[in-house]
Amino acid sequence: MRRPGSKLASWPFDIWDNPNKASQKDTSARWTIKYSKKKEHAPKGCVDIAIPHYGYKSHIMIDKSRRFIRSFKVTDAGCHDGAQLEDLVRTDIPAKGVWADTAYKSNRNEAWLSRHGLVSHIHCK
Repeated sequence: MRRPGSKLASWPFDIWDNPNKASQKDTSARWTIKYSKKKEHAPKGCVDIAIPHYGYKSHIMIDKSRRFIRSFKVTDAGCHDGAQLEDLVRTDIPAKGVWADTAYKSNRNEAWLSRHGLVSHIHCK
């Protein structure tokens, strides 16, 4: 539900009266927060930190043997990485396994990879 008087709209021209200001707004980008744990041997009083990021994420599938980009997807920064795996992995190309970082680790992705005969080499935390 939208708050009364909020400036949410589909086009920046609906929000700002000045068209020059509206043309400089990126309405497709989103905010996300990257969390970082404190180091094991950090001095007493150090805490975990959360850093906000605004923009986009690039998801890339690379053919390891040929060193060639096979597929890519650009999403806003707020999209979860793991949800992009099925769109990235091409099943029409013979491959034995998939290597990815921990953001792509989920039971759904593991099941999808095994259904397509791919060995998961996705990192664990």
